[in-house]
Amino acid sequence: MRKGVSLILAIPLVFNLGEVLNSNLSNNELNLKFFAFYILPLLLSFLLFKSITLTREIASVHIIRRLSILAIISVVPFAFFFISNVKAFDLVQYAQFMESYRNGAFKGSGVFTFLATNIFPLTYCYSLFHYKIPITSNVIFAIAAILPPIALGLRVWLIPLFIVSTILLLSKKKNLFQIFAFALFILTLILSTKLILAPDLYSSDFQSVILKILSRTNYQAISTPPDLNLLSKTGFLNFYEMKEYFYYRNQIHIENLYFNRIGNTGGIAMPLTIFLTNTFGYYVSSMLLFLIFLIIFSLLRISAGRNISLITKNMVLNLAIILIAMIIEDVYFATKIFILPVLMIVAHLTFVKKPFTL
Repeated sequence: MRKGVSLILAIPLVFNLGEVLNSNLSNNELNLKFFAFYILPLLLSFLLFKSITLTREIASVHIIRRLSILAIISVVPFAFFFISNVKAFDLVQYAQFMESYRNGAFKGSGVFTFLATNIFPLTYCYSLFHYKIPITSNVIFAIAAILPPIALGLRVWLIPLFIVSTILLLSKKKNLFQIFAFALFILTLILSTKLILAPDLYSSDFQSVILKILSRTNYQAISTPPDLNLLSKTGFLNFYEMKEYFYYRNQIHIENLYFNRIGNTGGIAMPLTIFLTNTFGYYVSSMLLFLIFLIIFSLLRISAGRNISLITKNMVLNLAIILIAMIIEDVYFATKIFILPVLMIVAHLTFVKKPFTL
């Protein structure tokens, strides 16, 4: 499991390299400094963490049945919402729908999409991590977890599935064909909605497309200190205001990386690493990253343990997923913390054979 987690946590280094190689960007010194201050805590945490063998039970009949029920009650409302708003198979209309949804045009749509985009995918992640599911059921559950985020243009919500799948893939010996097939599948998902939402991509060469995708996490913006007065009244960071501030301080830089103009600043990727480095500087943020990496490894170790309650396993696994997603993609994943109680209740109802036994 250690190899898979470390490989995932190394993704920011790959994105960073994308900026270094991107001819549209010139200030590579910032990226090279980030590389140095990121790789040290990653290597140290890798060396300190002892790898463990992930043991998975065969999923019982009641688990498969309840996952099937959860998939149905998640996908059916989503399908109703989708069909109601995309009435004909027209690529232009579909692209307009996705762009409108991503920009918050469908108020109240969470009633139809919340289970399909949040609850079922993360519950499925837990089942993958802990249970061996028959192939046919696994394919059906995977489709139910993947299609709604893809259909809405929210590829980012597939990151939890990517994290768990990568850990599982590398927890046992795999041949090169399996690894290549998995990588090809992930690349297809990454490009899927981008091909629809970014018409400028069609006139770009393959190298430009890859570099733009690798550059989307904006690591050169580590030179932009955040305005710490941008706090909500509740005391939590207001991510929308932070991203708007972040965008206008880096507008030219960011727009050089995207295929079209930014429709909603809330959709910009702002990894936790940028916020930490801007706020605390390189040295302190490097130490904080080391601490966070150790926490992630520890959480996954706890979740993989045998003598741990299901509720605890579910909570710590989701916390680990949230932290990893914040690091490799966007601080906005922190908002998923607020759905942890719902996820734990759903996990109890799904995986415990007699959930109401006193």
